[in-house]
Amino acid sequence: MSTRTFILICFSLCLAVALSQPVPENPGFAYRVSVSALNVISEALWTTLKKNFDLDPHMIPDQNTSDSMSNHSVSNITFQLSAVPRSNFSFQPPDGVTWTLSKIGFSFACNWSYERQVFFMRENDSGSVSVSVNGLSAVIKTILGRNDREQPTISMTNCSASVEKVSLEIEGSYYQKIYDMMFRNDLVKREIKKTMTRAACDLVDRAVMRLNNEVFANMPTKSPIFCGRSDLIFDYGLTAAPIVTKSHVQVNHRGMFMLVGDPVGRLGLLKAPKISMPASKYMVSTSKTNYPFNTLSDTIMRSNLSSLYLTRTNLSSTFESILDTTCDNQSICIGTFVSEISKWHENKSMNMMIKLTTRPNLIIKKNSFTLTAGLRTSFILSEPNETDTETLILDASISLTGTAYLVNNDTLAGKLIAVKVLFTSASSPFIKSNATFLKRLNQKTDHVLTKLIPRINKWLGVGVELPTQSPQFGLQAVGLKLMFIPGTTIFNFDLALL
Repeated sequence: MSTRTFILICFSLCLAVALSQPVPENPGFAYRVSVSALNVISEALWTTLKKNFDLDPHMIPDQNTSDSMSNHSVSNITFQLSAVPRSNFSFQPPDGVTWTLSKIGFSFACNWSYERQVFFMRENDSGSVSVSVNGLSAVIKTILGRNDREQPTISMTNCSASVEKVSLEIEGSYYQKIYDMMFRNDLVKREIKKTMTRAACDLVDRAVMRLNNEVFANMPTKSPIFCGRSDLIFDYGLTAAPIVTKSHVQVNHRGMFMLVGDPVGRLGLLKAPKISMPASKYMVSTSKTNYPFNTLSDTIMRSNLSSLYLTRTNLSSTFESILDTTCDNQSICIGTFVSEISKWHENKSMNMMIKLTTRPNLIIKKNSFTLTAGLRTSFILSEPNETDTETLILDASISLTGTAYLVNNDTLAGKLIAVKVLFTSASSPFIKSNATFLKRLNQKTDHVLTKLIPRINKWLGVGVELPTQSPQFGLQAVGLKLMFIPGTTIFNFDLALL
């Protein structure tokens, strides 16, 4: 075999292997959580749990068992968390997460009684018992993944636990002295500790299985977009298993809008761009590409939601005057933009049909975003006992450039940088010169927008307050930062205890 033939065969084999591998799907949105974020969340949850137990020790239902020979009863069972554990997470790429808990302290107490038949005699005893466990530590190793339904999965691979000290007190029993002698024995104490450590890992194993089988397995990956429209779906299933690095866990979601049963919607004429999540010092980072918005607009274009019919009855009283053909200089109405309509139909009210002609497209740039779309607007004269008449049809292209920013760390505000509306065609029996009409209409539109944009920016500048605190879990988001980089919007923040 010649060297050339050997190289060709090797290249063909490598190419075949490469083509057989699935191509990773770019996510529409993703979030990244660091080790320090999980540690803060864990501390907050344990602290909240401790406060709840301090206010109200957890009562466990009474337990009773009986048969033909005996009867056992345990009542007034209480559980008290006495020490908040030290919690620490660590990550083991590519899919491992280890949770280390130490210095857990808890106690429980109950009243107990039993009665049993011994030969021809009936024996019974009762009392109370209190158990205190200190220095319980556990190391729990888990693996994160994704199932074939695109849901997250978690499984425990190993658990080791230890107990520093166990104390037990029994009161009121007829055999109290015998019990005291038994529990002072080191061998018995060791057996109790072993039982406690096995119980701790069994409890964790059941909790992980419950999280996996009852929470993750029932987690939806698709949801209807609008009420009453079950055919419009938002698909946010995982595109891959969570990615674990030494510093963080990243979870990638599809983030695609689609039509049920439509292969175009499922396969996507639009392709998600590669998500950009640069290295960050923040505890939590979320990123979103333009893919969710652009698939939403694509879905709307392919459904019957791409048009809007406006009348005075479906507009609020604040905006219904926009449909008037005549208005004063301080107001904005149809006649403001198209003076011909006010001449043709003076002091009338028109209906408007607005329809998308080209798909709205979102482009995320550095520090800003641009939204473009094509619209067709029909002005319709509708009068009682008369046939509706299309007075004017206008085609236009719209381009809007804006940005968003944070105010005082808790308010999301926005600003329009530029708005361009360009009318490209007009159709009406009343227009003599189409070119002259479009030129005058575009000039008037630019003039109105020059006055309107500052008003809009004043309103956008007020912003919307973000929910940065969670009193229920004792957490707050701090140091929020919003970034626009080409193709991606990134929202970063740290976590702190309240």
